[in-house]
Amino acid sequence: MKLLFVVNPISGGIDKEPFLKEAKELCKTYGHQYHEFKTTGKDDE
Repeated sequence: MKLLFVVNPISGGIDKEPFLKEAKELCKTYGHQYHEFKTTGKDDE
């Protein structure tokens, strides 16, 4: 399974790194491929 995490780092004023760390660990544990995309507000797809 392939997963894509699209994260807006400044939304809500909450640090997203703890979520990303846990998500990455779960992906590694279960053998899922993942990609992380952090939005910047400039030319985001």
